[in-house]
Amino acid sequence: MISTHQVPAGQFDDLAGGDGGPTAVGTLLAGQVSKRLLQIRLMLDLAAQGVANAEEVAAAETAYDVLAATHRLAPHSTERVLLYPPVGAWAAHCVARLRPAPAQPEHADLTVTGTGLGHLGAIAATCAVLARSHSEPGQVVHREVSVPLYDGQVILPMLGRASFGEPGAGTTASVTISSEGIVIRSGRCSVRLPTDPGTDGPGWRSLRRLEVTSTAGDLTVCLDDHNPFRQYAGLDVACDLTDEVVARWNTRLGEAWTLLGTYHPELARSLAAGLLCLVPLIETPDGRGVSATAVNAFGAAAMTPPVDAATLAEGLVHEFQHSKLSALLDLIPLYDQGIQVLLYAPWRDDPRPLPGLLQGTYAYLGVAAFWRQHRFQAPAADALFAHYQFDRWRDQAARAAAVISDSGALTDAGHRFVDTLSEVLASWRQEPVPEEARRAAGEATLDHWLSWRLRNLRPDDEAVRRLADQWHAGASAPTGPVPECLPVAGRFAPVPNDRLTLLHQRLRREPFLAQASPADLSQARGDTSAAAALYRKMIEHDADDTHVWAGLALTSGPADEDAGCMLRSRPEIVRAVHQDLTKRGPGAVDPTLLAGWLGSLETHSAS
Repeated sequence: MISTHQVPAGQFDDLAGGDGGPTAVGTLLAGQVSKRLLQIRLMLDLAAQGVANAEEVAAAETAYDVLAATHRLAPHSTERVLLYPPVGAWAAHCVARLRPAPAQPEHADLTVTGTGLGHLGAIAATCAVLARSHSEPGQVVHREVSVPLYDGQVILPMLGRASFGEPGAGTTASVTISSEGIVIRSGRCSVRLPTDPGTDGPGWRSLRRLEVTSTAGDLTVCLDDHNPFRQYAGLDVACDLTDEVVARWNTRLGEAWTLLGTYHPELARSLAAGLLCLVPLIETPDGRGVSATAVNAFGAAAMTPPVDAATLAEGLVHEFQHSKLSALLDLIPLYDQGIQVLLYAPWRDDPRPLPGLLQGTYAYLGVAAFWRQHRFQAPAADALFAHYQFDRWRDQAARAAAVISDSGALTDAGHRFVDTLSEVLASWRQEPVPEEARRAAGEATLDHWLSWRLRNLRPDDEAVRRLADQWHAGASAPTGPVPECLPVAGRFAPVPNDRLTLLHQRLRREPFLAQASPADLSQARGDTSAAAALYRKMIEHDADDTHVWAGLALTSGPADEDAGCMLRSRPEIVRAVHQDLTKRGPGAVDPTLLAGWLGSLETHSAS
């Protein structure tokens, strides 16, 4: 049942270049099947060592026997179930919980308690149901398996759910598979599955599927609104979608699929081969779109309701890049996991370890590929924005790739992967974009980099105090080295940036954000002098606001050359010294004058 796997050199290079095609995706899927089987065997072995109780182990062994029988009888349908993304998340969860020294599961916010081992019964039951529909009469796996109840419901992954009265009425149910049909029982209640489990019936709600078509082929994905193993850290998953909401998802997916199939057929064919499941997320209060991928759930993308076809298409490409790289890493190590560093990622507000930066770089390679083509098909009102997106992400992905390449952490295969990726991006960097789009991309890039430094880098406290003492004593210029700044580890929620919103509105010739600050509005309109004055005034009232400090750095003009130099290269040092001086007593310290004073330190240090 378990195979060894190799990734042919041609497929490896195609994947590194950003795509890979259906054949390479098939290689990754085959690896995931073996991974699932190994995980299931490992969790049973761990459970038998005493981590789980005897009853739980016996039920899991029975479920495993059913799984093995269905794999012999109908290997294709059984492997489809094993590949279902929440099954991968479940397997990782169980192995983490069953290890002698339990590791933190990937989805620490799962509502599932205990080991989760009982869910193997639901997986085996799903395999038996599908094997029954693909088998000749007399070849049905006649078995009964124990399955867990989640708030009065039995979840059969990739099929649907059976409901039994009030939540909390018991913890387990049973599924009986025979030639007469499939019956799920909980106490005195029972639910008989319809002949076609993909349809609803009394007590049974089938899992909703989205089916769309384009010139590149068909796409069918599950829209999973109830599996207990579909959680994503820090994100709120949507439950019990109405038929109307499902229809809206299907319509928007159809539009996105037409766009991908028409203008990005290679990407579409890869998605059709490996995208298996969409997990709907609850819309954020500010309407900002969010998407996510779980490393152990190949082929799934969690997303808030898409606002338009292009946004959904870009999100699918982005998240599937993550899936492909995670699956490739299961087969080929690309970096030394023992090297621990925290690095700047142009798409994140927090410092990233090298594996996270590699994931982001590969994802934004896909994003740049999407905008590279879409900028010529976008509606006229969106064309400039599309050029901007292409320019911004091709450059940022290339810069991140260079950091990864120089990290000293890559294996030989990792160097080949990153070199191939970098060659693709280098070729794209030769393609022209409108000057306005290029300037906007540079502005957004600098804004993010400044804000990231202010949020994440902490200058040495003693060096900051020394510089504050020199300013306080009236020194004409600071002496000593530039304070060392180290990144602070931690996962942060994305930070909204009104300036970025205003920039996007400017590119699309839309009305500006009404609630934006006067300083941000002045900056967006190009009145940098007025914006700088307003940012300085805001710092008088709140010397800690990273957004305001980044705005001041952005609007520092040629007249403030030393100040602009320091604010744009080491804004975290200017702010730290300013904060120290502010704490010493009354009397506002002009941040621009302070930055100019510190600028001589920067110049002296660089000489």
